[in-house]
Parts: sequence; structure tokens; C-alpha cells
Amino acid sequence: MYTNLEAHIASFVKLGEPEFEILRASLKTAELRKKELLFREGGVCRADYFVDKGCLRMFFIDDKSTERTTQFAIENWWMADYISLERQTASDFSLHAVVASQVLVLERNAFEKLLAAVPAHYPAAGLCRFATAHEVHVRFFGRGNVPAFQPFLPWFYSALCVVLDP
Repeated sequence: MYTNLEAHIASFVKLGEPEFEILRASLKTAELRKKELLFREGGVCRADYFVDKGCLRMFFIDDKSTERTTQFAIENWWMADYISLERQTASDFSLHAVVASQVLVLERNAFEKLLAAVPAHYPAAGLCRFATAHEVHVRFFGRGNVPAFQPFLPWFYSALCVVLDP
């Protein structure tokens, strides 16, 4: 189950087998049913999730009780509410499996230990800050009115269509 994650990481950073052993020991696995929640708006996000198979969707409920999708994570992507995860505060979002999915779970305390043991993961901390800024932008400025991304990210749109319409 770690093959996809190891290939994903290898595309960014060169790690040896000892580092991958530490990484594997830091992760948990989860099998999710369709629409199963990883966390709910108002709860605390306690982990970062790597999609090994399937698709995750992050959303919030607007003031008209309508679900507003902020992002999807397809296979080989990470997803979390990075504001809630970093600050351990209530999330403004919910995260669930769009279809039956397999995810690798990297809990916050395991991530901190991993950073200390494998410093090559340090760039991930910067990516978390970027993702946090993006979440704030979408939640408070976009209000769900995110422009259609298909013309800009056709490869992502195609991958999403495969997952949503098997």
C-alpha cells in the first residue's frame, strides 16, 4: 500500500530505505466507504491524508445550508484542513470520501517526529502554509464561487471524471 506514496515522494526528494522505513512506521492505513467522513466542520483535523486509491472532497456548508466544495484530492494527493491541523482548532470544513477509498494517515504528532527524523520532509512544512492560505482564500473570499477549472487543469478534470463516473 505504500508503493504510490513512495513513488510520489521520490518524484520530489531522494530518500533511502532507512528513511522510507521511518515514514512507513509513521503512517496508519484507513479503508473508507463512500461518503465516510474523516472529519466534520466544527471538529478538529488531526491528520494529513494521502489518497492511495479513490478520491476525497473537502467542503463547507454555506449560510443557505448548501454544500460548497473547496477541493478534491485524487490518487497520489495529500489533503487536510491545514489551519485546523496546525493550530488544533475547530475546522471550517468537512472531509469525506467521494467513493470507496484507501488512504494513508499521517497524524500531526507523527508528522512532527518524522520531520525531526527525516529532514528532507522540511519543504512539506512550507507547503502546509501555502495550503492554509489557499483555504482562507477559498472559504472567506470565494464563498464557493470558484471558477470552472477544466480549461486550466484538463489532466485533473479527466482524473476526477474517471473517479466520479466509473
